[in-house]
Amino acid sequence: MTLVLLSHLKEHRERRQLTQEELHKLSGISRSTIAELETGRRLARTRTAMKLAKALKTSPEKLSGACQVQEFKSFADKFTDFAVESGA
Repeated sequence: MTLVLLSHLKEHRERRQLTQEELHKLSGISRSTIAELETGRRLARTRTAMKLAKALKTSPEKLSGACQVQEFKSFADKFTDFAVESGA
């Protein structure tokens, strides 16, 4: 079973101007679970992340911040390649 930290869940919920209760009704995930996920006290199963992402009209990767991690890795790889090419 894969568990995911949804570090951007609250940000996406607030951007859509939804309360935790409204997100509960859209996703079927309990309000208390949403609160725990938003504070990082709980990790989400893949299925939960997918339900929340669908309700928020986004991707599970964006809720978890995985997109930013991938962008950083891409930047870091380019920086490393540059450093090697320039002899740094």
